[in-house]
Amino acid sequence: ASKRTARLQLSNMKGRTVNMKRIFSALCIIIALAFLLGSCGYNDYRSKISKALGIDIPSGAPMKSIDTHGGFNGDGATWVSVGFTSGKNPIEQIKNNSDWKQLPLDEVAEFLAHDLKIQLDKGEASLMPDVENGYYIVIDRHSQKNENDDILGRASYNFTIAIYDTDANILYYCEFDT
Repeated sequence: ASKRTARLQLSNMKGRTVNMKRIFSALCIIIALAFLLGSCGYNDYRSKISKALGIDIPSGAPMKSIDTHGGFNGDGATWVSVGFTSGKNPIEQIKNNSDWKQLPLDEVAEFLAHDLKIQLDKGEASLMPDVENGYYIVIDRHSQKNENDDILGRASYNFTIAIYDTDANILYYCEFDT
């Protein structure tokens, strides 16, 4: 009876070793996937901006970003600036897209770009810098935009505004949600 007990204990130990190996392998895969998804995905502004604005942003373009979205309703602003080299700028794509308009900003765009403020660590700031030469686009993302065409007459704002500075080859992009 003692030989049989020893064999059962040995097979149980082997079974546990195999199970531990499976658990360890599964954990390694999960950790590897977490690093992979974290490095290529959730904060990828480049593809989000390209899709929203209808322009290609090359992968090497230097970017700066600030995101104040948070809380239950996701209110806040996402602000991104993208620098372009003269050979890889999106100016032809912008000129060929009828949604983009040449500066100066119209009255609504002026209000959205310069009169609305976001709260940053260093104080308040306008959504967009002053740009003399370039193009801009305003995209109304509000759920009630079909009911009321006056973006300024609403109690809340959900819009995207972008300005492309042709002198500096910089795209300024902002998503604003209240």
